[in-house]
Amino acid sequence: MQSETKPDSRKGFIWRYIAAVDKPWIQALFIPAFFFFFAWAGQSWQMGVAYLIHVICHEYGHWLVFTLNSIKSKVLLLFPLGAVAAPISSEENIKSDNMPHRAVAWLAHSGLLVNLAIMAFGKFVLGDENTMGHALVQAGGILAIMNLLPLSNLDAAIMWKAIFASNDEQEDRILAGGSYS
Repeated sequence: MQSETKPDSRKGFIWRYIAAVDKPWIQALFIPAFFFFFAWAGQSWQMGVAYLIHVICHEYGHWLVFTLNSIKSKVLLLFPLGAVAAPISSEENIKSDNMPHRAVAWLAHSGLLVNLAIMAFGKFVLGDENTMGHALVQAGGILAIMNLLPLSNLDAAIMWKAIFASNDEQEDRILAGGSYS
């Protein structure tokens, strides 16, 4: 059994919020809350389902990278902010801060890659004329664009922080998707 996510005293509001909502009953309440919020914002139940699928699966993409790098983490819904794949303790958070640059690149890109895969499924398997297929494409596009903005702890900001924190030009090129030479 994984331990509860503990707040890191060096972090601000978001880590305290993560610690406060890391309870099964709160997470269970957030699922319908997100569904109704997204259904209202997207003006259909299909958009509510599509957003919920994208948000949760996006974070499980990050969770997979943490897991492959031996970092214990969990996915939590953070209504109304979104969701997060977070290390389960301060010790695991320190391990995540020391991940190699290549792993950080995969961490930053994994959520977006999951969104693109779901969008492709919606477009090519379900079809754009299918209401659910269209909703998966539209919701994924909106969430992908939002995560490409270099704001706070969104995926693009994590990527740029890693690039600017490095003094190794070759690793910076790898992170930015450039060549190895």
